[in-house]
Amino acid sequence: YLADFVIVVFFYGCSYKPSSVCVRNVLGDKIYTKVNISAQNPESMPLVVDAINEAIVSKYKSRLTKIEKEADSVMVISSAHFKTEGLQKDENGYTVLFRTTAYLSVLIKTKDYTKRFKLVGNYDFAQTPDSILSEEKRLTSFKFATIKALDEITAKLAYLGSR
Repeated sequence: YLADFVIVVFFYGCSYKPSSVCVRNVLGDKIYTKVNISAQNPESMPLVVDAINEAIVSKYKSRLTKIEKEADSVMVISSAHFKTEGLQKDENGYTVLFRTTAYLSVLIKTKDYTKRFKLVGNYDFAQTPDSILSEEKRLTSFKFATIKALDEITAKLAYLGSR
């Protein structure tokens, strides 16, 4: 019990705040998201929307709103594109390790400011050597690369919210 007490006193004593609290200081409680469809990857956009909405609810502890005027902040995601490349081949020349990179442009509008962020996220995944990279696996990698890109914006927003 003493160790628990020391940890609690330490975190409160140094005024530690979780990043989700700092991000909510910037974004507010209600967030409206808008995604501009990419002509390059239109099939990936529902996964991008899902990843962003999932991050808002789970990482930022905020709520989504369907009405822009009710929102404390607006997130506009545009120019999302993805690149999947082979990283490693086996002894027979089959690619067994891939990396998907997500490139996102996110505009955040709050009552205090408007700021644009350029984000990049990577997701590595393995593939069995005797199979072709499936469309499902490729699109799923887009989602996880998007989540990794959003980790970058989380750090930046937490910094802004901690001031």
